[in-house]
Amino acid sequence: MYNIIIEITPKGGGGMNILMLSMSMGAGGAETHVLTLASALVRAGHRVTVASEGGMLTRGLEEGGVAHVTLPL
Repeated sequence: MYNIIIEITPKGGGGMNILMLSMSMGAGGAETHVLTLASALVRAGHRVTVASEGGMLTRGLEEGGVAHVTLPL
């Protein structure tokens, strides 16, 4: 599994727009880390989107205010 984090700072300050890519959001350790990190970044005032093939942890992303996009990775 590969996890990639891309950070883009918007003009005018404020939080960052962050895109995180993960092959899936199943119940593995890396997927749990993506969920925990993404949720913490949202609580810190950033806008976070996770793109993956989906999985059981996508509901946790949405509950944490993290946008999820399903892609065929």
